[in-house]
Amino acid sequence: MQEEVKPQRQSQVSEQLNNLEKGLVSLHEVINTLVARLEPVLRTELPSEECTGKDKNEVVPLASTLESHADSAKAARSKIDDILDRLEL
Repeated sequence: MQEEVKPQRQSQVSEQLNNLEKGLVSLHEVINTLVARLEPVLRTELPSEECTGKDKNEVVPLASTLESHADSAKAARSKIDDILDRLEL
């Protein structure tokens, strides 16, 4: 008899991180669509004040992934704030 091959189980943490990442990607796509549609009533984009050369401490992979997702959420918030600042309505 042939042994039944079970599909590899994905951990709950990994599954939820993937869901979060997909949600953030979708959020950024919607924000970009919003910017494109509002372009006729937006002032010129202001130069960004992002920090360069941040010191990064070495962190475990899960913490690094969470940090990356948090940075993505902050960037989305920043884009929305920028849209509101430039909106001429």
